[in-house]
Amino acid sequence: TSLCALGETEEGIPRLHQAIEIGKRAHLGADAVRGYINLVSSLKTPIDDLAEAEAWARKGLAFAKERGAAGSMVDWLKMEYADVLIRLGRLADAEDMLSEVRTGWSLGVSGQYFEVSHALLSVIRGNVDAAEEHLRRARELAPSIRDPQAIGPQVGVQMLIQLARGEYRPDDALDVLAPLIQDASTYEGLVLTARVYAAAAVAAA
Repeated sequence: TSLCALGETEEGIPRLHQAIEIGKRAHLGADAVRGYINLVSSLKTPIDDLAEAEAWARKGLAFAKERGAAGSMVDWLKMEYADVLIRLGRLADAEDMLSEVRTGWSLGVSGQYFEVSHALLSVIRGNVDAAEEHLRRARELAPSIRDPQAIGPQVGVQMLIQLARGEYRPDDALDVLAPLIQDASTYEGLVLTARVYAAAAVAAA
């Protein structure tokens, strides 16, 4: 996953395939599913191959069903798949996939991801009040999590909500992001979110 994030996809993707096979051979269903999760995640970001990401999400869910795997790892794979569907513009399919998630209301990062996914769906559909409510619940479910992987999407959705309301407050985003960015090249997604937010504010002015 780290190799893919660094652009070394020709080495990173085969390692993810190998990880899945190791999990299968060792009869470690949840760990194999984790391999599918990271493969789908790498294919959608940073590789941006959504068709391939969807294909592997389907394979991972089929494997989980075949092996009787369940729980948070399978739910996380469903949320990754839902994110792929949102990016493909298949909003109804994404909502259907999220409806299958069983751990979504739990405390911690799983619940946070679940609510942020719903917030993104809502704001894209123009349901700004609902998006704000989902984002509020996301923060309540995981108030102490400061992982950039979790904070970045929250700030991105908050940006979209504010743009939908005609409000432009780039300082809000920058205040959240700045303490997390020790190395700009490491948190490229966060830097991009901050830049988009600031550009929107300049355009509004």
